[in-house]
Amino acid sequence: MKMRKFFALAAILLGGCLSEPLPPLRGTMWRPPEVPPYIYLDFTADGRLVGGINADRFFAPIVLDEEKQTLRIYPLAIRHARNSDPELEKRLREALKRVRSYRINGQYLILYGEKAEPVLRLYSTFPEGRYPEDPDNVTF
Repeated sequence: MKMRKFFALAAILLGGCLSEPLPPLRGTMWRPPEVPPYIYLDFTADGRLVGGINADRFFAPIVLDEEKQTLRIYPLAIRHARNSDPELEKRLREALKRVRSYRINGQYLILYGEKAEPVLRLYSTFPEGRYPEDPDNVTF
């Protein structure tokens, strides 16, 4: 009986050590599934958020801990184009301001608020969420 408990405990401990590493958020690009196609969020390798809403471009500093999967997005700076969508921009700003953590689940990225409520659900724009070899040849 003691031996079974020992092996069960050892399996639990080893299982934790051998678990898959968490997928990185840096260097990935995502888009919301329920809004027009030309919206994207790009978590750059150097630790910034850049993105676009139609022809508008935005960027924001972020604080990211990939081990704890915490994320804080600071206010967006937006370069407006002529065909801006102020309502969509406002909704995105408000959602990103609430983000405190995230989880990557396959091709989906879920951003959570302070009370672990889902704020945004995004999906990967590229296989594995990684950039293609030549991002200039990618259309959305």
